[in-house]
Amino acid sequence: MLSQRPSNARRRELRRNRPDRVPAWWARLRRREIGWSVLFVVTLTVIGSVIAVSSRVQPQHRIGQPVDEPVVARVAFNAVDEELTRREQVESRAAVLDVYSADQRYFEELRERLTSLLSLAERPYDELTPEMLDGTPLARRGHALLAQYQEGNGDQFSPEAWQDKVEAYLRGYFDTPILNDAQYADRFEQGGLIDILKPASVELTEEQQQPVHVRAALRSVEQVDAIRDRVRQAVLAIPPDLQDTAEHLVMAELRPTYYFDDTETATRQMAAFANAPIIRVPFAPGDLLVSAGVRLTEDQFRLLETERAAYHEQVTTLETVLSRAALAGVLAMLFAGVWTYLFVIGSRVASNPMRGLAVATLLLLGQALAVIAEGLWPAAPVGGVAFPTVLVTIVLAVVYSQPFALVLGTAHALLVTLTLDRGAELALVLIAGVAVAAWQLHDIRSRSKLVVVGALAGFAMAAVTALVSLLHQPAISVSQWQRLGIDAAAAAASGFVAGLLVQGMLPLIERAFRVTTAMSLKELNDNAKPLLKRLAHEAPGTYQHSLRIADMAEAAAESIGADGLLCRVGAMYHDVGKINKPHYFIENQGGGPNKHSKLSPAMSLLLIVGHVKDGVEMAREYGLPRCLIHFIESHHGTTLVEYFYHAAKKQNEEKQRESTGHVDPDDAPSEFEFRYPGPKPQTKEAAILLVCDGIEAAARACEEPTPARLQQITHTIAMKRLMDGQFDECNLTLAELSRIEKAIVKTLCAIYHSRIKYPAGQKQANDARGVTRSASA
Repeated sequence: MLSQRPSNARRRELRRNRPDRVPAWWARLRRREIGWSVLFVVTLTVIGSVIAVSSRVQPQHRIGQPVDEPVVARVAFNAVDEELTRREQVESRAAVLDVYSADQRYFEELRERLTSLLSLAERPYDELTPEMLDGTPLARRGHALLAQYQEGNGDQFSPEAWQDKVEAYLRGYFDTPILNDAQYADRFEQGGLIDILKPASVELTEEQQQPVHVRAALRSVEQVDAIRDRVRQAVLAIPPDLQDTAEHLVMAELRPTYYFDDTETATRQMAAFANAPIIRVPFAPGDLLVSAGVRLTEDQFRLLETERAAYHEQVTTLETVLSRAALAGVLAMLFAGVWTYLFVIGSRVASNPMRGLAVATLLLLGQALAVIAEGLWPAAPVGGVAFPTVLVTIVLAVVYSQPFALVLGTAHALLVTLTLDRGAELALVLIAGVAVAAWQLHDIRSRSKLVVVGALAGFAMAAVTALVSLLHQPAISVSQWQRLGIDAAAAAASGFVAGLLVQGMLPLIERAFRVTTAMSLKELNDNAKPLLKRLAHEAPGTYQHSLRIADMAEAAAESIGADGLLCRVGAMYHDVGKINKPHYFIENQGGGPNKHSKLSPAMSLLLIVGHVKDGVEMAREYGLPRCLIHFIESHHGTTLVEYFYHAAKKQNEEKQRESTGHVDPDDAPSEFEFRYPGPKPQTKEAAILLVCDGIEAAARACEEPTPARLQQITHTIAMKRLMDGQFDECNLTLAELSRIEKAIVKTLCAIYHSRIKYPAGQKQANDARGVTRSASA
């Protein structure tokens, strides 16, 4: 008969109990925290590399930016020689002659006068009156000739033929520019060479209407004789019998024939400037482009941009891939170092994916802001790129701790330096701001603290900026001093603005990272807060109990370097659950009957233990932060409710005697049933509250609280909690527990200090004097 195969449950049991043959290193790598860390490092590397590559596509230099290291050509290229090209452009523009345009209106007036002579031929010569001639000399033969043009006798004599002769006469007259006296003097001193635009005429071709160069042929309107000579040359286009008439009509009212056309001159000068030949200079790989220690001029910036464009055109795909892979590798090492640090210090970021996501997002946002700031604020790049790093450092110091902020802020400074491809000088400036910001943010107890810290970080960066600038340029000009002052002021302003921004965003930061700052704790410690007001009115004894514990817990926490303010506020809220049933707690009974006397120990236990659960629910209802809720749920840990346990034990023994006549020790109630549900304290501050809560109750029950008895009570309860395992889940040491005991004893002695006992008669006399003094006051 075949043996029956083991069941599935049995096989699973065997697999669970089988020794694990997986190597220890592989088991560690399979931890959930390692997987999340690898995911964050890979994600940060990919996104950070994308941001860094996008920043390097943009110009790496700015006009006026100090150059820390000499810049050399990476590839061969041809660059525009800005100085020679500009000189050529200036010379081309200067070679353009001033343009003078013909006075078209004057030309039309003269043409109208000359063509209107044909109207005189409509009347016989003898009927012409002086008014009709208007001083125009006209001979009889000229009148007869005009009549022929008027009547149109043949092709040579027609109104159109006369129009053509008038056009020819005026064109000849306008060939010599006549200027006003001021323009003539100015042009004559400059050589007398101008460009003219002749008057528009239907008979002129497009080529004839183009500007022509005229040298030494200028005339001033004051040079009447010279103009008359020119008119007599031009009037030859008119028949002889009418030449005197045509000459008189022009000379009767002399005016400049041309005027300076500034619009056309400027247009031609701009065209000549734009069309000037560009002078290019070849550069070989390794040639010096910009020396170290200078600030980029506009010409140097163009040269660097030309080299950058040539480099991107000539670089191969393989080289690009290798360069970006190297950048990604460096960033991966940086981020891996950050997460290794988080594991070494045991940070919650390494074990909590949401906290890791928040930190990773903060680092990437700071990197992106630095890239954006450099593009939007080229005048002061140090101040622009310093702002995100200081912002990240202040946020991390507020959320976590100073060492945490110092390390991650330094990592962010290196990240920004690598992203922007800048030298070590920028890293020094950023690290100076990080160090000061992390050093000063020990505790935030006032709203001005963040602004002050930001300003101090800004001043530190400004000082380092000035030192770095002077390191490269010990002897600088006045303009460079001004530039140095602008850079330093921008660095100082960036720190101040970062502090101001964090101050305004503090509530949002607390919600995003689920932390509570000292400022929020101070607000929660206000007696006017609704929950504390309810505690004072509905459970006054518990409120006074909380006040005494707050003093003890704060002093004890400060003695070991823990958060004293957090302990104080946690102590004020730890017993708020007693508000629901205040009279079931001895401190609120006021000497009246004890309500537990009519209840069974089990029922009393439910009422006593229930205040922890009620307190947690009330805290959530009133929106208290998670750190204070932990004080409420852990201020008793898993300690034994001794009074009711012994009462239940005694009641059980009495029942056994009544029923059997003897007591069975094995039939006693279980301690587990009479313990608080926990959890145990997870922090030193919560452990301190647990100790103080037990000690305060015991000290209050002591009839003669002398220092020796208080010390004994304190030590006994502290050791009892230690031996009960209440500190197993927090990193409280024995040395710290000893210092906590001393601080608690000192506070208790101050609370329960001894008083002088007056004799009865003396006391009555003193009381009477006090009453009389009060009445008189």
